[in-house]
Amino acid sequence: MGIGGVTEAGFSNSNTLVVSHERKMIEVARKVIIVADHTKFGRASMIHLAPLEVADIVVSDAALAVEYQDMLKGHGVEALLA
Repeated sequence: MGIGGVTEAGFSNSNTLVVSHERKMIEVARKVIIVADHTKFGRASMIHLAPLEVADIVVSDAALAVEYQDMLKGHGVEALLA
């Protein structure tokens, strides 16, 4: 799933219509994979979706700063850079 923002507090999105559906998808998923390019990190969107720990993998681009890669790893989330 795509996401609007990623911070130490977790994942967030700005569309109130999809957040409840995204939460349900996380709840029933066997594996949660979040896709977020480097511009989404360090910014929070309007609605908190979930803590970082819910994700198994975060896929981002090669421009993702090492500090954010370390943040993900510190929460047990695998970071894949494309």
